[in-house]
Amino acid sequence: MRYVYVVVALAALGLAAAVGVPRLMHGDRDRRSVDSPSSGYIRSAGGTLHSAHLSVRLSATADVLPPGGETTLVADVTPNRNMHVYAPGQEGYIPISLVINHSNAFRAKPPEFPPSEPYFFAPLKETVQVFGKPFRITSVLTIGRSPEVERRAAAGDAIRVAGRLTYQACDDAVCYRSETMPVTWTIRLRR
Repeated sequence: MRYVYVVVALAALGLAAAVGVPRLMHGDRDRRSVDSPSSGYIRSAGGTLHSAHLSVRLSATADVLPPGGETTLVADVTPNRNMHVYAPGQEGYIPISLVINHSNAFRAKPPEFPPSEPYFFAPLKETVQVFGKPFRITSVLTIGRSPEVERRAAAGDAIRVAGRLTYQACDDAVCYRSETMPVTWTIRLRR
């Protein structure tokens, strides 16, 4: 079995590790993968989340809302150089997805993704749908109007909108283990 050596340098944490892992090609359908760092995600000063494969900047079109107010949650995703993630609907791989956790304080619509692009993997003569360039995922969020939300708005409280971004990243030779990145937006309430 061939091995590829992955060197992970996490300068922000002052760690470095070298591990030998099996080399897997895009066509390995049993969803085995090359191990990726288990140290978690790093949040930069600007609020961007970084993983070994991509970065995600979270924002909202409005972050202060009254009960019944609406905003669009935004996840700007930038794959690392020579990386791609699979588009929703791509079979045989783990496509990128955004799930917003349920809350009685708000309602989130299903996320919307931009059009993907075809990627031709020559060794398998296979074309798949991917995102290899920066792209944006959006979800419209509506604040509830319950007595509890009204009370919280009167107090100037905030709502934490939590969820998870799941994806499988690949380069031109290796598919990595699928990752689930926790994501959070904070929406301050007002009357």
